[in-house]
Amino acid sequence: MWLAHALTLVRLPLLAALWLADDAWQVALAVGAAALSDLLDGPVARWAKRVTPPPHPGWWAIGGWLDPLVDKVFVAGALGALWWRAHAPLWELGLVATREVLLVPLLGAYLLQRRAHRPLSAEMIGKVTTAAQLCTVATIAVAPSGLAGPLGAAACAGLGVATVVHYVRARAPGARQTL
Repeated sequence: MWLAHALTLVRLPLLAALWLADDAWQVALAVGAAALSDLLDGPVARWAKRVTPPPHPGWWAIGGWLDPLVDKVFVAGALGALWWRAHAPLWELGLVATREVLLVPLLGAYLLQRRAHRPLSAEMIGKVTTAAQLCTVATIAVAPSGLAGPLGAAACAGLGVATVVHYVRARAPGARQTL
């Protein structure tokens, strides 16, 4: 299981590399490596769960909160780097960050009243939204004046709203547990 957690945590040094990158292609490479680690950490965790007994009962639950947390830190840091280094338009970055802007306050409220039988976990719609965000960040870095950045940002905003609606509905009182 440590390998799945390591795949998740590798996004943090990749974020530092993104801030230190000399050109747009290095930014795109760091973002691509982060996307690959996000793609692989879940399947590796599921594989490890099948072949390795857990060292203690809560061990498997770590990935359920660690992966989304690291995703949010990476996306926020990448957007900050694009604004700081590439002077990307704030409106475009704001659209990419729609999910985080809407979800983080709701997540804080959820954690304050969390029930043990309603665990947090990453879901496919969240993974798709993160992938769209990472692709859009790389696109804005490589082609800042193109049309692909604004279109990707708009897609991120739509996916972000859909993700928030999904998570709120799935965790509303009386909702059928789908996790």
